[in-house]
Parts: sequence; structure tokens; C-alpha cells
Amino acid sequence: SYHEIDTESNASSDNLQTINGGSEGQILVLTTSNSTRDVVLLHDDGNIFISDGDNHTLSTNKNIIVLFKIGNNWYEIITKSHQ
Repeated sequence: SYHEIDTESNASSDNLQTINGGSEGQILVLTTSNSTRDVVLLHDDGNIFISDGDNHTLSTNKNIIVLFKIGNNWYEIITKSHQ
């Protein structure tokens, strides 16, 4: 349930719109694998829903987001940034 994600082709920033797989009730913990590249989770552009309605950027490997799967969608339950 823990995954480090990265940008496509090592781009400086990339968007994540859809998360494939998983099962109902699964918890998923995401962080970026490289602190020099930003992964932006897009709210309501695919199957990801962020609690405040805004996109969420994982800008360092000290940022995490925890998602919960209901149906085909993933919903944010926690975000944490460690300094």
C-alpha cells in the first residue's frame, strides 16, 4: 500500500490524474521518489479526490498523501509534510 512515484521521463513536474487497480477499502500511501521533481495529484480530473478540492503537490519525499478507495475512486484522508 506504500508507493514512491515519479514523473514521466524525469520531467521537473508531472500530473497524476488516475490511479489504476486497488480494491474497495484499500489504503494507499504515496510519496515522490525524487525531491527535485514534483508530482501533482489532480483533484476530480480522473479518479482522485482531494479533501479541500484543490490539486495536491508532492514536492519532496518528505510529503505523503494517504488515500482510501471507494468504488473506482481514491479519496484523500491524510496529507503530511515533514520538514
